[in-house]
Amino acid sequence: DISLVLAERLARLITAAGPKRTVVLSSSWRRPQHKYRAVRLERKLSDLLGTRFSFDERTPLRSDSSAPLRLECIGDFLSSLKVLPQGKLRLLVLEDFFITRMNGWSCNGTRVDSTEAAERYLLGRLPRSVTATARVVHTYDEWVTPGGLL
Repeated sequence: DISLVLAERLARLITAAGPKRTVVLSSSWRRPQHKYRAVRLERKLSDLLGTRFSFDERTPLRSDSSAPLRLECIGDFLSSLKVLPQGKLRLLVLEDFFITRMNGWSCNGTRVDSTEAAERYLLGRLPRSVTATARVVHTYDEWVTPGGLL
């Protein structure tokens, strides 16, 4: 259920982010019916990090069963930050957007046809007083066989 390779990669990212990081769970694993999966992931990350780990935050529980709704949910989380970061916020989003390519779908009127478009959308959702950079890593890829099969 939990890929060791992917958990190791996430642990490396968490370590690289340093102690002043906030790790936010935005996947369907934040839902109550998937609590056991999130707990297992936290335990695996604790083992890999050598210290107790738990997600600092979770995005709101709401309907987000499509790529635009997931991006909107992450944006809603950012716009509702209660404690604004001191200094520059560096935002890293790892998301497959429900295994959906970025082919121009719309999120609140924003055309999302690239990770850069998603980054601009998220930066636009932050309070104006926040200085930030964003990087969206779209963890989705597709291949087409020579015969044209997707």
